[in-house]
Amino acid sequence: AIATVHFQIGELERGNAALARIPADVRQPRVVEARCRAQKVVALRAPASKAMLDALAFLRESIETLPAEDRFQLVADYVELVIAHQSVPDTKLDRALVENAVQRLSTEVERRPECPSFYLQLQRCHELLGDQERATRNALLHEQKKRAFEGQPRFDQRGRPRCPTGD
Repeated sequence: AIATVHFQIGELERGNAALARIPADVRQPRVVEARCRAQKVVALRAPASKAMLDALAFLRESIETLPAEDRFQLVADYVELVIAHQSVPDTKLDRALVENAVQRLSTEVERRPECPSFYLQLQRCHELLGDQERATRNALLHEQKKRAFEGQPRFDQRGRPRCPTGD
């Protein structure tokens, strides 16, 4: 948790120092999420870099290590990276990458249909793929879900966010 807070406020070195005290083989979901957050911070600084490609691969692998109910935040982070990477001017569209992001998001929408940010991310992915009809549909769903989510509990029974942070 300490590492995640450091990453959220842009203190990459302090976050990495906190993670360094945890054995590399620990697969507890919060630790996996923190390691992924470190990769995400570095990747977003240079969306067209090798660091971005490494982060995408790391998050893809890490998502699979978590129980299904704990994947939603990492999926949202992964898709954020896909969108950032594919939005760099002069970057060739990697359809398979974006379609993989859509597939992962669709799975999370089935689990958590109330989360507005999933629909916004789907909209952006469909725009990248050139499917304006689906992009428009998801933009409308995003607005509907955003209004419906206002005033609703933000945390589940375990005290964790119900939707990806930022909603």
